[in-house]
Amino acid sequence: MFYEFELTVPANTAQNAPAELECLLTVGIISKVGVYMLVGTHWLCHAVITEGGYQVYPSNPDGDFASNGEPIEFEEHYTVKKGHTLFKLKGWNEDDTNEHKVRVRISVQNEEEMPPNKALNTISKFLSRMMGL
Repeated sequence: MFYEFELTVPANTAQNAPAELECLLTVGIISKVGVYMLVGTHWLCHAVITEGGYQVYPSNPDGDFASNGEPIEFEEHYTVKKGHTLFKLKGWNEDDTNEHKVRVRISVQNEEEMPPNKALNTISKFLSRMMGL
């Protein structure tokens, strides 16, 4: 599954009162994450992704994403469990004039589709057939 979310962060949005967008995901493994801000943001717009009140991305609690058009993309292996599928994209903006947009793209794979599990499933099916199970 591939998800894309976009948050508009008004000018002068404080870090202690961020703009928020709920991001509902499916159960599975987050395998890729991308965070995008347009050129002209000048590192004035910041964003974090949380789940259940805890910051998930970036991993360090005092960190945040900011850029001036450079994509922030990384591979991941984060398990999204049943009952923990509601994430929040939170953003604040130090720009006193312009609103800015934060776009997030998240790839969630079914656990069986992940490379190590896929290989194990293939081997398991092969052995079951060989043994007549």
